Amino acid sequence: MGKYTQIKERIELFEMTDQFDEFRIPFSKKQFRNVMKNPNHPTALVCANDITAFEVYNELSGLGLRIPEDVSVVGFDNLLKCDWVTPALTTVNIPKAAMGERAVDILLNRIEQPESACEQILIGTTIKTRDSVLSLKEN
Repeated sequence: MGKYTQIKERIELFEMTDQFDEFRIPFSKKQFRNVMKNPNHPTALVCANDITAFEVYNELSGLGLRIPEDVSVVGFDNLLKCDWVTPALTTVNIPKAAMGERAVDILLNRIEQPESACEQILIGTTIKTRDSVLSLKEN
C-alpha cells in the first residue's frame, strides 16, 4: 500500500460551507470555532479563496492553534498578501492575466459572431508552496 493510499484512508472531510457570516467569507466563524475546538479537529484546511484563508488564520490564532504545526492551511488565488502573512500562505495560483486575455478574446468573438457556439475554456493552475503546510514525512 502506497503512502498516499494510507493517508487517503485516514482523511475525514469536514465541509463548513452550509452557513456563512457574510458574502465575502463563505463560512460561519461560530461553526468553524466549534469544529476546531473539538480534539479531533481537522489538521488541514483547504479554503475557497485566500481572503477566507486570512480569516481562518485569525480564527486559528484566537483558538491558540498554530499554523502549520497544528493545522495546515491552503488558499486559492495567490494574492500578494500571501507573502505578507505569517506564515506565508500556500495557495493555488491562478493565471489572472491569461484568464483576462481569454475573456476579452471570447467577448470580442461573441460581438463579431453573436451566433457562434459557447465555449468552455480551462486554464491550468499551479500550487505556490509556502510555509502554511506541514511537511509530512514517511515513517
